[in-house]
Amino acid sequence: MGSLHRFDLAPIVSKYNLKTFVETGTARGNSLAWAAANPEFQHLLSCEIEPLLAAGAIARFNEDPRVSIVRMESGLFISLFAKSSLPPALIFLDAHYPGAGYGLGDYACAGIPEDERLPLRRELLSLTARLALDVILIDDLRIYELGEYQDGNLPEGVPGAPTPDGAAWILDMFPSHRGIRLKEDQGYLLLLPEPGWQRSDECHFLP
Repeated sequence: MGSLHRFDLAPIVSKYNLKTFVETGTARGNSLAWAAANPEFQHLLSCEIEPLLAAGAIARFNEDPRVSIVRMESGLFISLFAKSSLPPALIFLDAHYPGAGYGLGDYACAGIPEDERLPLRRELLSLTARLALDVILIDDLRIYELGEYQDGNLPEGVPGAPTPDGAAWILDMFPSHRGIRLKEDQGYLLLLPEPGWQRSDECHFLP
Protein backbone atom coordinates (compact mmCIF):
# COMPACT_ATOMS: atom_id res chain seq x y z
CA MET A 1 0.00 0.00 0.00
CA GLY A 2 1.58 3.22 -1.14
CA SER A 3 0.71 6.86 -0.95
CA LEU A 4 0.48 9.59 -3.52
CA HIS A 5 1.74 11.95 -0.80
CA ARG A 6 5.21 10.71 -1.69
CA PHE A 7 5.05 12.81 -4.83
CA ASP A 8 5.10 16.53 -5.47
CA LEU A 9 2.49 16.51 -8.21
CA ALA A 10 2.75 20.14 -9.32
CA PRO A 11 5.92 19.79 -11.47
CA ILE A 12 4.61 16.63 -13.14
CA VAL A 13 1.18 18.14 -13.80
CA SER A 14 2.74 21.29 -15.24
CA LYS A 15 5.41 19.63 -17.38
CA TYR A 16 3.03 17.15 -19.02
CA ASN A 17 -0.02 19.46 -19.07
CA LEU A 18 -2.17 16.98 -17.15
CA LYS A 19 -5.82 17.89 -16.67
CA THR A 20 -7.21 14.56 -15.45
CA PHE A 21 -6.48 12.37 -12.45
CA VAL A 22 -7.45 8.71 -12.56
CA GLU A 23 -7.04 6.29 -9.66
CA THR A 24 -7.80 2.64 -9.06
CA GLY A 25 -8.38 1.69 -5.45
CA THR A 26 -9.88 4.76 -3.75
CA ALA A 27 -9.76 3.23 -0.26
CA ARG A 28 -10.39 6.08 2.22
CA GLY A 29 -9.60 8.72 -0.40
CA ASN A 30 -6.32 10.05 1.00
CA SER A 31 -4.46 9.92 -2.32
CA LEU A 32 -7.49 11.32 -4.10
CA ALA A 33 -7.54 14.24 -1.66
CA TRP A 34 -3.84 14.90 -2.37
CA ALA A 35 -4.58 15.04 -6.08
CA ALA A 36 -7.73 17.13 -5.62
CA ALA A 37 -5.66 19.82 -3.89
CA ASN A 38 -4.14 20.59 -7.31
CA PRO A 39 -6.42 23.05 -9.13
CA GLU A 40 -5.05 22.04 -12.54
CA PHE A 41 -7.03 18.81 -12.42
CA GLN A 42 -10.38 19.40 -14.09
CA HIS A 43 -11.55 15.80 -13.69
CA LEU A 44 -10.71 13.38 -10.87
CA LEU A 45 -11.96 9.83 -11.35
CA SER A 46 -11.54 6.93 -8.93
CA CYS A 47 -12.92 3.43 -8.45
CA GLU A 48 -13.26 1.23 -5.38
CA ILE A 49 -14.59 -2.32 -5.35
CA GLU A 50 -15.26 -2.57 -1.59
CA PRO A 51 -18.72 -1.11 -0.83
CA LEU A 52 -17.88 0.28 2.61
CA LEU A 53 -14.77 2.07 1.38
CA ALA A 54 -16.56 3.34 -1.71
CA ALA A 55 -19.46 4.75 0.32
CA GLY A 56 -17.13 6.56 2.72
CA ALA A 57 -15.08 8.09 -0.08
CA ILE A 58 -18.16 9.21 -2.00
CA ALA A 59 -19.39 11.01 1.12
CA ARG A 60 -15.98 12.59 1.70
CA PHE A 61 -15.84 14.20 -1.75
CA ASN A 62 -19.52 14.96 -2.13
CA GLU A 63 -18.95 18.71 -2.42
CA ASP A 64 -16.21 18.65 -5.06
CA PRO A 65 -17.90 18.61 -8.49
CA ARG A 66 -14.66 17.58 -10.19
CA VAL A 67 -14.57 14.24 -8.34
CA SER A 68 -16.35 11.08 -9.51
CA ILE A 69 -16.03 7.87 -7.48
CA VAL A 70 -17.64 4.65 -8.65
CA ARG A 71 -17.94 1.25 -7.04
CA MET A 72 -16.46 -0.85 -9.81
CA GLU A 73 -13.80 -3.44 -10.52
CA SER A 74 -10.69 -1.61 -11.68
CA GLY A 75 -10.16 -3.46 -14.95
CA LEU A 76 -13.60 -2.44 -16.18
CA PHE A 77 -13.13 1.09 -14.84
CA ILE A 78 -9.85 1.58 -16.72
CA SER A 79 -11.26 0.10 -19.91
CA LEU A 80 -14.09 2.64 -19.81
CA PHE A 81 -11.71 5.49 -19.11
CA ALA A 82 -9.42 4.41 -21.96
CA LYS A 83 -12.32 4.77 -24.40
CA SER A 84 -13.05 8.32 -23.26
CA SER A 85 -11.79 11.53 -24.80
CA LEU A 86 -10.63 13.01 -21.50
CA PRO A 87 -7.43 15.10 -21.67
CA PRO A 88 -3.99 13.79 -20.60
CA ALA A 89 -4.07 12.16 -17.19
CA LEU A 90 -2.02 11.21 -14.21
CA ILE A 91 -3.06 7.60 -13.67
CA PHE A 92 -2.38 6.06 -10.25
CA LEU A 93 -2.80 2.27 -10.34
CA ASP A 94 -3.26 0.95 -6.81
CA ALA A 95 -6.01 -1.68 -6.91
CA HIS A 96 -4.24 -4.75 -5.57
CA TYR A 97 -5.64 -7.21 -3.00
CA PRO A 98 -9.10 -5.59 -2.62
CA GLY A 99 -9.86 -4.62 0.98
CA ALA A 100 -6.88 -6.49 2.44
CA GLY A 101 -5.21 -3.41 3.90
CA TYR A 102 -8.37 -2.26 5.67
CA GLY A 103 -9.57 -5.35 7.50
CA LEU A 104 -12.13 -6.17 4.82
CA GLY A 105 -10.35 -9.26 3.55
CA ASP A 106 -6.97 -10.93 3.47
CA TYR A 107 -4.18 -10.97 0.92
CA ALA A 108 -5.18 -14.41 -0.35
CA CYS A 109 -8.45 -12.82 -1.55
CA ALA A 110 -10.27 -16.14 -1.42
CA GLY A 111 -13.06 -16.31 -3.97
CA ILE A 112 -11.80 -13.29 -5.91
CA PRO A 113 -10.57 -14.05 -9.47
CA GLU A 114 -6.84 -13.55 -9.93
CA ASP A 115 -7.31 -10.81 -12.52
CA GLU A 116 -9.27 -8.83 -9.89
CA ARG A 117 -6.81 -9.57 -7.11
CA LEU A 118 -3.93 -8.46 -9.36
CA PRO A 119 -5.57 -6.48 -12.19
CA LEU A 120 -2.54 -4.54 -13.39
CA ARG A 121 -1.98 -6.35 -16.68
CA ARG A 122 -5.58 -5.83 -17.78
CA GLU A 123 -5.50 -2.19 -16.71
CA LEU A 124 -2.32 -1.48 -18.66
CA LEU A 125 -3.52 -3.32 -21.74
CA SER A 126 -6.55 -1.02 -21.85
CA LEU A 127 -4.35 2.05 -21.40
CA THR A 128 -2.26 1.23 -24.46
CA ALA A 129 -5.28 2.38 -26.50
CA ARG A 130 -4.90 5.92 -25.12
CA LEU A 131 -2.77 8.58 -26.77
CA ALA A 132 0.73 8.26 -25.32
CA LEU A 133 0.41 11.46 -23.28
CA ASP A 134 -0.59 10.05 -19.89
CA VAL A 135 1.72 9.76 -16.90
CA ILE A 136 1.27 6.37 -15.23
CA LEU A 137 2.27 5.68 -11.62
CA ILE A 138 2.15 2.05 -10.53
CA ASP A 139 2.14 1.23 -6.83
CA ASP A 140 3.29 -2.01 -5.17
CA LEU A 141 6.04 -2.75 -7.66
CA ARG A 142 7.27 -5.51 -5.35
CA ILE A 143 4.32 -7.61 -6.47
CA TYR A 144 6.01 -7.92 -9.86
CA GLU A 145 9.70 -7.32 -9.28
CA LEU A 146 12.22 -8.13 -6.56
CA GLY A 147 14.13 -5.15 -5.20
CA GLU A 148 15.47 -3.36 -2.16
CA TYR A 149 12.19 -1.74 -1.19
CA GLN A 150 11.75 0.33 1.95
CA ASP A 151 9.09 -2.10 3.19
CA GLY A 152 10.90 -5.18 1.87
CA ASN A 153 9.81 -7.70 -0.72
CA LEU A 154 6.50 -9.55 -0.54
CA PRO A 155 6.04 -11.32 2.80
CA GLU A 156 5.90 -15.08 2.71
CA GLY A 157 2.40 -16.30 1.94
CA VAL A 158 1.28 -13.18 0.08
CA PRO A 159 0.52 -14.18 -3.53
CA GLY A 160 2.39 -12.12 -6.10
CA ALA A 161 3.88 -12.40 -9.56
CA PRO A 162 7.62 -11.58 -9.44
CA THR A 163 9.46 -13.00 -12.45
CA PRO A 164 13.14 -13.06 -13.49
CA ASP A 165 12.36 -10.27 -15.97
CA GLY A 166 10.56 -8.23 -13.32
CA ALA A 167 8.63 -5.29 -14.72
CA ALA A 168 10.18 -5.45 -18.20
CA TRP A 169 6.82 -6.49 -19.63
CA ILE A 170 5.32 -3.20 -18.42
CA LEU A 171 8.04 -1.15 -20.09
CA ASP A 172 7.56 -3.13 -23.30
CA MET A 173 3.89 -2.11 -23.36
CA PHE A 174 4.79 1.59 -23.27
CA PRO A 175 7.88 2.05 -25.46
CA SER A 176 7.38 5.81 -25.70
CA HIS A 177 7.49 6.18 -21.91
CA ARG A 178 10.58 6.45 -19.74
CA GLY A 179 10.40 4.17 -16.74
CA ILE A 180 11.68 5.19 -13.32
CA ARG A 181 11.72 2.76 -10.42
CA LEU A 182 11.40 4.07 -6.87
CA LYS A 183 12.25 2.13 -3.70
CA GLU A 184 10.01 3.98 -1.26
CA ASP A 185 7.23 2.08 0.54
CA GLN A 186 6.57 -1.11 -1.45
CA GLY A 187 8.01 0.24 -4.67
CA TYR A 188 6.69 2.40 -7.50
CA LEU A 189 7.15 2.44 -11.25
CA LEU A 190 6.68 5.85 -12.82
CA LEU A 191 6.09 5.97 -16.59
CA LEU A 192 6.71 9.36 -18.19
CA PRO A 193 5.72 10.11 -21.81
CA GLU A 194 8.81 11.40 -23.57
CA PRO A 195 8.79 11.51 -27.40
CA GLY A 196 12.01 10.20 -28.86
CA TRP A 197 12.84 8.22 -25.75
CA GLN A 198 14.74 5.08 -26.70
CA ARG A 199 14.31 2.51 -23.96
CA SER A 200 17.26 0.39 -23.02
CA ASP A 201 17.48 -2.08 -20.20
CA GLU A 202 18.90 0.65 -17.97
CA CYS A 203 15.86 1.56 -15.95
CA HIS A 204 17.54 1.80 -12.57
CA PHE A 205 16.10 2.24 -9.12
CA LEU A 206 16.31 5.73 -7.73
CA PRO A 207 17.30 6.17 -4.07
